[in-house]
Amino acid sequence: MRRNELEIGSTWRPSGASTLDAQLSRARDTHSIVAGRNFDSWTGGLSWNWRASGKTGVGLSLKRESSVGSYGDYGLPGLDTGEAKLRTAVNLNTSWEATGKIRLTAGLGYARRNLDGAFSTAASQPTTDTTSSASIGMVYTLLRNVELGCSVAHENRSVGNEASTLTYPYSDTLVRCYGEVFLR
Repeated sequence: MRRNELEIGSTWRPSGASTLDAQLSRARDTHSIVAGRNFDSWTGGLSWNWRASGKTGVGLSLKRESSVGSYGDYGLPGLDTGEAKLRTAVNLNTSWEATGKIRLTAGLGYARRNLDGAFSTAASQPTTDTTSSASIGMVYTLLRNVELGCSVAHENRSVGNEASTLTYPYSDTLVRCYGEVFLR
């Protein structure tokens, strides 16, 4: 496979509380073995971060990617497939500092992939899948350099063509707790 890509990006700060990032790219994938997999695409992303107050932040991102298959933002680790030609995603997240030590977070996400089956060994039908997700969490700053956090995330995937073997529908809930120590 050979990939040629040209990408331009820009950051704009319309105010002290708001930042807008934009990227636009033109990509061409050329495959020597599976010529039907050759692909030209315009992709890019737009993200906006707004500090609504000293305690509240909101972020919104829109992405269109032609990278090979990863769900990226909300997908399970290691979930990659060479069958995805195009991925479109939107994510919304927010955080609120309830106190000097407690920060609450929440997020919503939606991703849609087009899967073509070009690399599949079995004859599989092209399809699309969509994944929606929601999460909520809390971070507690125990000390200046020690954070403890827990979150709950729910993810649900639906498939456009149930006869396809390229992807599968699922629903899962993930509870995660962690501790971090920062060396400062």
